[in-house]
Amino acid sequence: MAPADQRFDTGQQLGSVGYSGPGFSAQSFFGGLFGSPASFPVPSSAVNPPIVNPPVAPYTSSPVYAFPAHLQLPFALQWSLSVEQALGNSQALTVSYVGANARRLLEENEVSAHSFNPNFGTIFFVRNGRPSDYNALQIQYRRTFAHGLQALFSYTYSKTEDNITPAGLHPSLADVRMPARSKALDIPHIFVVSWTYELPFGTGQQFGSESSGLVKGLIQGWAISSITNYHSGDPLDIRVSSSLLNTGTGNWPDETCSRIGTPHTVDQWFDTSCFADPAPFKFGHYRIGDVHGPKVFNTDVSAAKRTAIGTKTAEVRLDVFNLFNRAHFANPGTTFGTSAFATVSSTRLPPREAQLGFRFLF
Repeated sequence: MAPADQRFDTGQQLGSVGYSGPGFSAQSFFGGLFGSPASFPVPSSAVNPPIVNPPVAPYTSSPVYAFPAHLQLPFALQWSLSVEQALGNSQALTVSYVGANARRLLEENEVSAHSFNPNFGTIFFVRNGRPSDYNALQIQYRRTFAHGLQALFSYTYSKTEDNITPAGLHPSLADVRMPARSKALDIPHIFVVSWTYELPFGTGQQFGSESSGLVKGLIQGWAISSITNYHSGDPLDIRVSSSLLNTGTGNWPDETCSRIGTPHTVDQWFDTSCFADPAPFKFGHYRIGDVHGPKVFNTDVSAAKRTAIGTKTAEVRLDVFNLFNRAHFANPGTTFGTSAFATVSSTRLPPREAQLGFRFLF
C-alpha cells in the first residue's frame, strides 16, 4: 500500500519522481510535510529513511534534477494493417499501412536557480508534453527460391513528425515549431532490393547439362547476388554560430526565401543566402527538414563459385562494394555563420572496394 502522500501513474492519475513502484512515484516534501518551498532543501535529519552521506550546500558540483509532482509515464501506440496476395506458388505481394505515435515524451529544460536560491546553479527540469507521430506505406515483393532465383523488394514511404527540441537548443523552440511540426528523424523514401541467382549451367540445369570433365567443373556452381539500398537525405538541423537569445542555449536561423535552393554541390549543398541571424532575443523560424542532406544510393554485388570435391566443397567468392563507385557524401556543415556552412567535407561510404575470399567446407 502506497503512503497517502504518494501517487502512481495509471494514465489518469498523478505522475512521479523516481522508479520505485509500478510507475513513477513521488513524495511531497513541501506543504504540510515540510512547510513552504522556501524551506528547500529539506534537512537530511527530517527525511525518513535518512539519507546516507547527504550532499552539502552549495549544490553546484554535480547536476541537480527536478520533476513536477504530476509527471506521468510516456507511452507509445503502434498499429498496422496488411493485405497480402500470393502470386503463384513462390511469390507474394504485401501492402501495409504502419502507424505509431508517442505521447508524454520527456523533455529536459535548464533553469537557472541561483537568483532565488544561491545554493543552486543550474537545475535540470524534466517534464512531460512532447509528441511524435509516424505513418508509413510499406510495399514488399517476396520471391522464395525457385528456378534458381530468390528476391526481396521493399519500399517504404513514410512521414515522421515530432515536436521535440534537439539537445542544446532552448526548449521554447519546440513551441515555435508548432503548428507545422518539424521532421527531425524523417526519411520519407527507403528502397531495398536484394536477390540471389544461381546460373543455370551444369548437370541438371538448362544449359550444359551434358557437359563433363573440365568444362562441367568450370561452368556449374556459380551464383550471383546483389543488394541495392536507396534512402532520402537526412533532415538537417541548421543552427546559428552565435545565439543572441541570452539564455545560454542555441538557436535556429531565420529563413529569408520562400523556398531554399539546393545546388547540391560540395561547395554549396543548399543556398546559403536564404538564411539570416534572428534579431536579438528572438527565436529563429527555421524548421528541421526544410533542407535535407545527400541521398544514399548504393549497390553491392557478389559472385561465388562452389565446387564439390568428393564429400567436401570449395568456394571462391568475389565481393564488390559500391559497385558503381558513387560518391556518397556525408551531411554538409549546418552551422550558419561559419566557413563550413553548407559545404561537404567527407563521405559516409567508401569508394568501390573488392575482396576475394576462399572457403573450404569439410
